[in-house]
Amino acid sequence: VHTFKEACVTVYPSTVQHDIVWVWPNADPQYKDIIMKKKPPYIPVLDDPSFSGPMGNREFPFGYEVLIENLMDPAHLPYAHYGLIFNPTPKVKVDREGGSPLGMKVEKLDINGFNGKQDWGCSYFIAPCIYHAFIDVDQQNGSAISETEKSNRRLCLVFMCIPVSPGKSRFIWSFPKNFGVWIDKIVPRWMFHIGQNLILDSDLYLLHVQEHKIMELEATNWQEACFVPTKSDAFVVGFRRWLNKYGGGTVDWKGKFSGALPPSPPREQLMD
Repeated sequence: VHTFKEACVTVYPSTVQHDIVWVWPNADPQYKDIIMKKKPPYIPVLDDPSFSGPMGNREFPFGYEVLIENLMDPAHLPYAHYGLIFNPTPKVKVDREGGSPLGMKVEKLDINGFNGKQDWGCSYFIAPCIYHAFIDVDQQNGSAISETEKSNRRLCLVFMCIPVSPGKSRFIWSFPKNFGVWIDKIVPRWMFHIGQNLILDSDLYLLHVQEHKIMELEATNWQEACFVPTKSDAFVVGFRRWLNKYGGGTVDWKGKFSGALPPSPPREQLMD
């Protein structure tokens, strides 16, 4: 069969890690053994038997940049997801939705991403597609902790954001934790599916419209379109700094797409 010209396929270097297929999107012979030199980012908690957390995935009608910004922005949770996410009572005065000031800062930003610190733990942006955070559930004093420090109960957020096309992205997520692991063994997967997607649905239309409004401004750079003055904007600003300095400011579609967003369908169709 291989002698027929019609029977042909491009072979890309690939591997399986964390039950996910990772692909090096270049079939040049020089990259045949790239997996021996450059492995996918490894997140230990996803293979740690003491942690449990189902994994989910979904595609969205907005781009990779908007998706990853949203996941790096915990300040929006009490508002966009009001009543859907439990927020512990903060130590400072809050507004009626439960929002409060968030101290966040970016450290060690380079081509590989950046480290972030906030009041409730520490975060990492592993360029270009992974953002994950470690939360010490028992932490009381508000000081940042590192992944290597010992803690009783740990909750991790693992977000993988994949560009698909202009105005479209794929999201893979997991929330590994080392407490209440029995819950994931007895609660049906469909309940996890419904709960997580209910939260994601409450962001979907907001982010779709946001991306189109930013494009309509025809700003020469992101800073002209967005006002981000608070400490809780630190990670979003850090991501944009990385994207502009090391990623060319936007996804390089290699001529496959013009970069223009597809038409915006009615809200009911987006939510279907």
